[in-house]
Amino acid sequence: MNRFSLPLLSCFCALQLFLAGAQASTETENKNERVSSGDRTVELAQYQEAQVKKLASQSQIQSAPIAKLDSATLQARSLHFTTHPAAFQSIATISFFNDSIEIQDGSIWSVPFADRYIVSHWFPGDVIVVTPNHNLFSPYRFRMTNQNTYEGIDVDLNLGPFYMGAYTYQISALNDYTHQIILNDGSLWNISALDASIMAHWHGGDVVIIGVNDGLFSASLPNILINVHTLEYVEAVNN
Repeated sequence: MNRFSLPLLSCFCALQLFLAGAQASTETENKNERVSSGDRTVELAQYQEAQVKKLASQSQIQSAPIAKLDSATLQARSLHFTTHPAAFQSIATISFFNDSIEIQDGSIWSVPFADRYIVSHWFPGDVIVVTPNHNLFSPYRFRMTNQNTYEGIDVDLNLGPFYMGAYTYQISALNDYTHQIILNDGSLWNISALDASIMAHWHGGDVVIIGVNDGLFSASLPNILINVHTLEYVEAVNN
């Protein structure tokens, strides 16, 4: 064997190992990449104004009869109802200072200082649901309720779910006229007519997080779809 063969062979093997490691690192980074949140966000003041108008509209028609869903189609836990199992997620990690929570879809939620003492006795694996924050004076748009401890905190979405993750849902199709959305898992959602103006600037491919509706019309619209890009939600029911 040529006296240069062994060094060349060693260099070639080292190069192959380096390239394989770089490829594996890139695949890991892509797998762990999260969807940006709030890239088309509505200003908080505008969001709060829309919620006030919506609440006024709901108050005007709340005396009208509301269709009841067959209880067999509902899943309940701790007084929260859903027509899609993805509304219940588990905590993946909690930051050292209890100021942020990552849930199983990879999304990361910020926690206000006043609620961090509550999070101090939450643990990875606890089941949570996300609901609207009905306190219109709060800068935090959502609430997170721990189904193991029955405690709730204000939260805001800092980062969206993992890109193409196993628990990540995207809009495959939407119809502004029938107020319907189809997600990438094939689920069909009827959206509240009161949320038509919100849905009007949602797009195919938008990533959504499935939450729970605990508002006035939760009996007929037990879920919410949170748009990761606009940080708005619509009330919905999965058919």
